[in-house]
Amino acid sequence: MKTTIMGVFIFVVSLLFCVEVVFTQESQQQNEDTSLDSLLNIKVSTAAKYWQTSSEAPASVTIVTSKQLERYGYSTLEEVLRSVRGFYTSYDRNYSYVGVRGFSRPTDYNDRILLLVNGHTMNDNVYGSVLIGNDLPIDLRSLERIEIVRGPGSALYGTGAMFAVINLITKKGKDVDALKLSTEFGSYGKVITNALYGKQFDNDFEVLFSFRAGDLRGQDLYFQEYDSAHTNYGVAGNIDDEHFAGSIASLRYKHLTLLTLFTNRFKHVPTGAFETRFNDPSFSSTDKRGFFELLYDHSLTTDKNILTKFYYDFYEYFGSYPYSTVVNYDASIGKWFGGETQFQWDFLPGNRLTTGIEYKHNFHSDYRNWTVDSVFFDKNYPFNVISVYLQNEFQVIDNFSFTAGIRRDEYSTVGSATTPRFALIFNMFSTSTLKMLYGEGFRSPNTYESNYEDTFSGWIRNSNLKPEKIITSEVAWEQRFSKNIFGALSLYSYTMDELIDPVMDSSGNSLFLNLSDIQAQGVEAEVNFRTNEGLNGYTSLVYQRTRDPLIDGYISNSPATTIRLGLSYQLLPFLTCSSELQYTSARFTVTRTSTDSYIIANLNMTFKPNVQSENEGRRFFDTIECSLLINNIFNTPYATPGGYEHRQDAIPQDGRNFVVRIGYSL
Repeated sequence: MKTTIMGVFIFVVSLLFCVEVVFTQESQQQNEDTSLDSLLNIKVSTAAKYWQTSSEAPASVTIVTSKQLERYGYSTLEEVLRSVRGFYTSYDRNYSYVGVRGFSRPTDYNDRILLLVNGHTMNDNVYGSVLIGNDLPIDLRSLERIEIVRGPGSALYGTGAMFAVINLITKKGKDVDALKLSTEFGSYGKVITNALYGKQFDNDFEVLFSFRAGDLRGQDLYFQEYDSAHTNYGVAGNIDDEHFAGSIASLRYKHLTLLTLFTNRFKHVPTGAFETRFNDPSFSSTDKRGFFELLYDHSLTTDKNILTKFYYDFYEYFGSYPYSTVVNYDASIGKWFGGETQFQWDFLPGNRLTTGIEYKHNFHSDYRNWTVDSVFFDKNYPFNVISVYLQNEFQVIDNFSFTAGIRRDEYSTVGSATTPRFALIFNMFSTSTLKMLYGEGFRSPNTYESNYEDTFSGWIRNSNLKPEKIITSEVAWEQRFSKNIFGALSLYSYTMDELIDPVMDSSGNSLFLNLSDIQAQGVEAEVNFRTNEGLNGYTSLVYQRTRDPLIDGYISNSPATTIRLGLSYQLLPFLTCSSELQYTSARFTVTRTSTDSYIIANLNMTFKPNVQSENEGRRFFDTIECSLLINNIFNTPYATPGGYEHRQDAIPQDGRNFVVRIGYSL
């Protein structure tokens, strides 16, 4: 309770400070770089599959721009999402997990959010997982922005889009127009190399290429649950390392775009999860992900547009699990191809119809489990999905619009799902927008949940699983207080039915069941500001309660309160200083113990020397950039909940650490 009060106090003080600072400078003219207008007028495409401003979008939307990514020194998508209202993260020293609006099940591999790269789905077809840490090695400097759309998105995107749709939008080649090289090094033996190249040629051919590769030695970790002589007194030594590489390439010629992505990550696991031998270096996981997409996007007339794309995707996982007398291995291979055609027609003034059809053939969705001497499970479960969707936006009057949409997904294995959405958007004043939102989403049981069985670990198959379903109602208010201050307030409520969880039956076997129905209510408040004096930032407060009637209590890994504060200030023409304060309240673990609440402070300083050369009067240092990021400045000890596979209730997180980045443009 004391920490909650402290967190609320920090939020109120910081909010008052921000408002005071902004109002004292409000009379001054805005620069284009810091203008709030430029932020609010950025077009987004994720919420409706066509371009809109965030105030027009039928959802609660957050846009993280390339400027913000640079100012705060974010290195992974996980770090970005920690700063977004309504989101929080956890890390089990193998994978990173994101929670949204109070929901994140232990070891769910983020399968209830949808991740896109330029509109291409990144969730795999075996686990439905989303990678957000170094297992998604994308150089964030290659992104123009990140669009985050809260609430169910299944009416447009299908399975997995239950809590949010996150779209990573890459820069255009013409906006990069250079070869940019950078190196990062820092705590825990971190060394990362980045390369970014972009160019637009005279014949309308445009290219963008981004590459990122790194090594992380990690640290020695102590877990008190293993503090005994035969488990090295709880110390996992030199087995926290990570090695990763990834690339994105985009080739565009007029209306045709070829997009490719490849990632690869290897990680040693130091936690002894799944009752493996503790402090054994053979416990590891490897993830690979990639795709090719060919997209054609063309306006047939001023009121008609057609978009067609074809894609091929793959996902591979390999795990090594050392036990007392044997090493167990498991692996997954996912391969699929498909296509989508979307048609937009403004068939009446103020009326936009969007319709589409998508087909996906999953010819590999398999799981294998074996030892050197025995094979416990090795099966492939191919399946097909055909989907159709329809959405209409009707501008009833100048300041009032109505959006309605519906999607039907037909699976060859688990039946079908129909998901609608509705939105009323009322611009009460030129500075105020009221959104009344209703949406439904679903998640189809994945291959692992429906089909996994093996005698080695005591799992039995349950092919009768039903899809999960979520129903969300939300009222969102967006208010422009002045030309410098913008605020947003959301009140939401959702229910989840047929939640899939792992359980143990009376015979001691484990399986997945549709077990729980979840109920949640929450409020989110946020203020953003920009000034021409070089000061900008944000502050947000989220309070929610998420209950499971089955246990008559609040669910695990669900903080009641999160508070975020970010401030960025240009101290000198060549020096920008940005800091963040992140408060997260206590969370229940899977064993019903509780983690402590915590406050984390981060600081990033970006140095761009603009020294003018006397030779030809040009600025030769304009191509150099340096930054210093210090995470967890006050070395706060904290932990986040682990999953059922851990002996530890909570997994300790990193203390104070730093990252230095040096970049150069050619």
